[in-house]
Amino acid sequence: MKIWSHLVVVLSVLLVGFLALNGFIGENAHKEKIEQLQVVVSASGDSGVRITETIDQDFGTESRHGPQLVVPEDFGAPTDITASSETAPDDVHTDDAPFDSRVQGTRIRVGDPDVTVSGQHRYTISYVLPTARFAAPTFALDAVGAESEFPIEDVTVVFDGISLENPTCVVGGTGSEEPCEFERGAPLRLAYPRLDPFEGITVGGEVTEWTAAASDGIAAPPLPERRSTDRGVTALWTMALGAIAAAWVYLWSVRRGSNEVIGAGAAEAAHGVSGTAPGTTRKVTDAELAEMTTIEFAPPKGIEPWQGAVVYSEVLDQSSVTAWFSGAIAADHLAIEKHGDEPRLTRGPKAGEADPVTAGVLDKLFGNREAVDLDGYDSQFASAWSKVETLQDEWVANCGWWNVGTPKRGRSRPGGCASLFTLAFLAVVFVVGAAFLLGFLGVLGGIVTGILVGIGLPYLVARVAYAPLRPGRSANGSAYALQVASFRKFLVESEGQYVQWAWENGLLRQYSAWAVALDAADAWQAAMERAGVPQAEIEHSSPLMVHAMGGAFVSSHVQPTQSGSGGSSGFSGGGFSGGSVGGGGGGGSHGSW
Repeated sequence: MKIWSHLVVVLSVLLVGFLALNGFIGENAHKEKIEQLQVVVSASGDSGVRITETIDQDFGTESRHGPQLVVPEDFGAPTDITASSETAPDDVHTDDAPFDSRVQGTRIRVGDPDVTVSGQHRYTISYVLPTARFAAPTFALDAVGAESEFPIEDVTVVFDGISLENPTCVVGGTGSEEPCEFERGAPLRLAYPRLDPFEGITVGGEVTEWTAAASDGIAAPPLPERRSTDRGVTALWTMALGAIAAAWVYLWSVRRGSNEVIGAGAAEAAHGVSGTAPGTTRKVTDAELAEMTTIEFAPPKGIEPWQGAVVYSEVLDQSSVTAWFSGAIAADHLAIEKHGDEPRLTRGPKAGEADPVTAGVLDKLFGNREAVDLDGYDSQFASAWSKVETLQDEWVANCGWWNVGTPKRGRSRPGGCASLFTLAFLAVVFVVGAAFLLGFLGVLGGIVTGILVGIGLPYLVARVAYAPLRPGRSANGSAYALQVASFRKFLVESEGQYVQWAWENGLLRQYSAWAVALDAADAWQAAMERAGVPQAEIEHSSPLMVHAMGGAFVSSHVQPTQSGSGGSSGFSGGGFSGGSVGGGGGGGSHGSW
């Protein structure tokens, strides 16, 4: 296993915690509403009225920039607009309401276009309606407009410095004449427990007093109780679920991918023959199999380098095809040399002795050509490459070296970019699904999304990351894997006298092909240099050129890509009778943006 495989799984568990800490999962859905609204109406000059709204807005689990009001201009366009908030951005933005707004007038937006908030926040918004007093014979004000799209709870309307004779109050949807009652005493004050969407309050009467409000004004109401999110606790239990799911996948993969071996010792496992009697084989994990590795001074007999690479790594990919070419070069079926800065392939001195399978690949590669320059895409080389892929796929499928999880081409190496892209994709899918469940299941959404994402995301990422653990070799496959691993250890850790022996026995080319196949080419070349092998002899070990110029092999079989050618609601307006909701001026919708 690569360390990246474990790191990607750990990252998926941490991502679950991040999603929980930021409220994307594990937190119950809360719909947007205004928890508390205090509207203070006070005189401004001889004819204007100042509206000061203290809005305790709960954006719930939505992400919003801030509150939005649409104020009709039947009392004149609002002026002297201010806003403040201690917990959220409070910049003021004004423009005309869009043409499709339920109400036309001045749109007031509070917040930062580049910042969103959620949860509970208090805003104080104040503005002046300049011609309110003399807009009609009687003063009628839509204290709360009937065009808000979400509920408003705990509504209070207070008149400060303005007194009305025989004041009237109506509540409900537009046109409603349902009365509401004022509280006893001064100043004129009314309270209402809840306004449903598209309900408002209109107050009217004859003005008997119109004086500037005291400097201290009307005190803001106490803050509503704040919800406790417990996101830290949620992050812990969702990550715990994720860690358990990932650990279960790891243990299951290890168990599923256990390898069959002969006997009790490393020698029997590496060189024994699979038996049929009970007790002749046993199961070991990949780690236990690796502990049996010794040092072999010769490659396994009867198999080619690419076959050894596949049984060792359990991966069929471009490197296994490259290993085929390095093996063909070592066997003198192919020859390689530098032509400029790129490799050139020609038929080797023993090409005529190649077996029919290899001969078929050579025929596709060369056709009527004497040489193939790997300096760009070559269709015949690509055809030969594909034929090698097909031959390898068929051989691996029928070799009997795996009991479960026989390697297949197209399965990318986990723990690298593929796993990271998989993680990103799964994260997006789970976050979108969690958002849907939060809205659909409401108060149960937090538990459901926490469990599903907490378990599901690390589980699926672990399935991808720990895929290399799941193939399980047969006894013969384990034997060859041990021999290959032991020979690779020799290539990586070679001492001078053993390299000298290989040189004197004419084995450098063969060993170099195995080094290329087993990703040990650099270590093997360094060992030859340390042993004093002349540079000419090292270069004569031409399979190493396949490793040095691997990029040319890839680019010559991959065809280059072709570039293509080229809502808010609004205050209601209308007449000024004051006899029904919406019959006054001013007012305002409460929304968000």
